[in-house]
Formats: sequence, C-alpha cells, structure tokens
Amino acid sequence: MNKDRTNNKLRFTYNQLIEYSVILLSNLHRDTIMFEKFGIKEKQKIEFEKKINALKKLPSNQELMKGRSLVTKRKKAIIIILKNNIRDIQLRVQLAFGKYSEKYKNIKAKNIANLIEEELIETADRYISFAENNAEALMNFGFTKNNYQEIKNTLSKLNNAIFDYNILEERRKKYSEKRKQLAESLYDTLVSYSHVGKTYWTQYGNELKYKEYVLYPNQKTKEKEKETQD
Repeated sequence: MNKDRTNNKLRFTYNQLIEYSVILLSNLHRDTIMFEKFGIKEKQKIEFEKKINALKKLPSNQELMKGRSLVTKRKKAIIIILKNNIRDIQLRVQLAFGKYSEKYKNIKAKNIANLIEEELIETADRYISFAENNAEALMNFGFTKNNYQEIKNTLSKLNNAIFDYNILEERRKKYSEKRKQLAESLYDTLVSYSHVGKTYWTQYGNELKYKEYVLYPNQKTKEKEKETQD
C-alpha cells in the first residue's frame, strides 16, 4: 500500500495531488475568462503553479526512506561484528583470569546477542578499556594489538553509522513536515478552483467541462461514480 499520501479526506497521494493540480492549471489557462469573473487572475495562477512546482521538487518519502534503510543495513552489519569482538575478548578474559575470577565476573556482558545500541556501545567501551589495562595477560591468550584496534575501529564505525542515521531521520522529518504543509495548501487551492469550475459549468449545463473539474481520489471512485451516472 502506498502510504505516501496527503493529509486530506479524499486520501490523495502526493503524486495524484500534483497530477490533478497540473490538469486544473491547464484548465485555468484555457478558461481564463470564466475564472477572472470570480477574481482568479494571472497572479493567482502563478501562485498556484509555484505551489505545484514546490511540491514536485521535494523528495518523496520513499526516496528519504531509501537512504535511511541503507544506513540501517550498515548499522546491522557493524553490530554483528562488534558483538563478535566483545565475545572474543570475553572468552580471552575467561581463559586469562578464570571463569570465577572477580575480573571475569565484573567484565562479563549478559546476553550479548540482545544488547540494544546504547548498551552495546557502553559494553564495547568497557571491554576496550579492560583490554587496554590488561593487555599483557590477554596477549598470552592470543589477543593482539590488531584485535584491540579492530574493536576500537568497529565501535567508531557504529557511532558514525548512528550519527548518519540520525541526520537522515531528521532530514526525513523536516521534509515530511514541509511536504505536508505544502500539500495541504495546494489541496485547499485545488479544491477551491475545482469548486468554481464545477459550479460555473453546472450553471451553463456543460457536463463535459463540468467533469473536467471533478476530483477523484482514485480510479475506483471514478468508476463507481460513472456506474451511478449510467
């Protein structure tokens, strides 16, 4: 289901809103004399077109979500590596100091697989500090400078990925709100001009032109109305 919709009772998608607005703008130019009778002149047409173009230029929700999804995948991959780094150190601590030693009990992370991001970062920081302070003992069980540097680099990558995600999420929220406001303003104008066109052509009995100003939220509604008229 396409959730990229405007906040109006007809449930237009943003693309539908733009499509109907472009069509109605064309009708405005064609029926200039009629609309000028109701105070809708060149200035109003220009403003209407500006609203359409402003909404067109904004990135869609799908585009914004795509960037965030890529960062999420990157985060997940880094988290897997970081958890394995922590398990690796934990195993070496157990071998170096013993399963029942105070050092092992104090450093041991519970349920590494289920650590959330904040807990994982805090745990990784503790393990990095522990490894630095107990390097000699761990080195006797194969823990090298490369292992130490790897967990530091992985933690740094996770922090960077979280930062990137937050930036993209703020951008998504910003554009979503801006797009909502633009769409609501455009929708109000669209409905207003549509009402003028329908009212005018109803009075003059031109059913064909009247239909050109009818707004359908979707194809099913259009078909349903057609069946009722038939």
